[in-house]
Amino acid sequence: MATSVAPQVAAHRTINDFSTELLRLVLYEVKRDSLATKDGTIVNVLSVCKLWSQFGASLLYTDIRLSGKQLVKFARQSHLSSGLTRSFTIVLSSSDWTSGTSERSANSVAHREDEIRKIWMAVYFSPQILGPMKNLQSFSLVVLPQLSDRYRGLPYLPLYELVRSLPASIHHLELDVGDFFYQTSDQLHICPLLKKLLRRLMHVRIRLPNVCEDILDFAGTGEENDEIHYAADSDRGRVILIHAVSPKLSKSTTRCSPISRRDEREREHHGNDSKVFLQRMVANAQDALPKGYLRNVDRMSIFDVQFASSNSVLTGVHSAINERTLVPCPKLRKLPIAIVNDKMVFLRFRDSDGASQEAWGPACSIIDIVEGHIWVETEDGYRLPSKYFEQSSRFHGSPAKAQVLLTPDEVKARAYGGLLDFEKQEGRHVLQALESDDLRDIGTVAWHQHY
Repeated sequence: MATSVAPQVAAHRTINDFSTELLRLVLYEVKRDSLATKDGTIVNVLSVCKLWSQFGASLLYTDIRLSGKQLVKFARQSHLSSGLTRSFTIVLSSSDWTSGTSERSANSVAHREDEIRKIWMAVYFSPQILGPMKNLQSFSLVVLPQLSDRYRGLPYLPLYELVRSLPASIHHLELDVGDFFYQTSDQLHICPLLKKLLRRLMHVRIRLPNVCEDILDFAGTGEENDEIHYAADSDRGRVILIHAVSPKLSKSTTRCSPISRRDEREREHHGNDSKVFLQRMVANAQDALPKGYLRNVDRMSIFDVQFASSNSVLTGVHSAINERTLVPCPKLRKLPIAIVNDKMVFLRFRDSDGASQEAWGPACSIIDIVEGHIWVETEDGYRLPSKYFEQSSRFHGSPAKAQVLLTPDEVKARAYGGLLDFEKQEGRHVLQALESDDLRDIGTVAWHQHY
């Protein structure tokens, strides 16, 4: 008698049967694709089931990168997962509000006024977001040059309140807003706020309009004996970078509004001379470091840019970025630059072996070379200190975004102007990066001409 054997039916398996690590990787890739396309897929995916929601909350909120439009929407929602956030990046761009808008309407008065209101509100909402992030370690606010050029001099209030709302857990801070905000009231003087933060942060990168010497003026404050919670009091490795350089390297910024009679007298005598206040900033740093106001600092630099006349071939001088390094040892670096156009800057510098090098590219990439790649941007758009990026296991497998630089073959002769012809005639580089021990020297680079 024949017997029938029932076919064995394979057990129904779902994606939830994947290992925890594999499921995390799948959702991580969904998040990356969603960020790249800005289609909101990750939010829909996290609503599939409770398990996905639990995994996704950590992936979605641990590291956050928002544009201006996203920032406004994000601030209007209640986020129970704010305590999960470790890094928070805000990037404001003109494309946030002008995409899909005709050039004519984008330049209309009504559109520009509406755009200004939205941008201002985006930053205004930021303190509401930052307040609940009790475990936030790194914060970055970047205003891209195109937006900074389009709208200059917006009221300082949102930026001031944003800095004041940073949680005590913050270890790393980047504020790169170019000329986007402008300080108009002494009551909103942001430099004293930043001065207090400098004493406990690990990595700081500041490029603000009107940053002044008060950011490093600890004299007479009585703060040397204050109990300060340092980010890593037993470890060295702190880096402080302060810029008096505009995003497109078009000029050095000026100082804050005067806040004392002394400042008013100085302004009457010197005008709004940025060189005087840069020298004061350096002097304040030299006073603060040996007195212990700023501890465990591995590197501290102050940057500005000085311009020569347009016909450098005749004058024998060239525009330069000046870096005054206070730590590890006092040193002035003058790095020759040339602004070719809005999209390209020429730089001469020395590598770690002292060899002369050249670079061409957008101003942001050139500044990154000058700074020594202290901050990086990941492929997912997060802005982070390079050391934090390298040491955090969260970013393993997430490469840093490559710099946008040109090769010599891609550079036209006009990038050098008359310099190229002159150096060919001389058979040598007459323009070189310079170093000296005189931090008071503020100026351009002279050509090395030997007759």
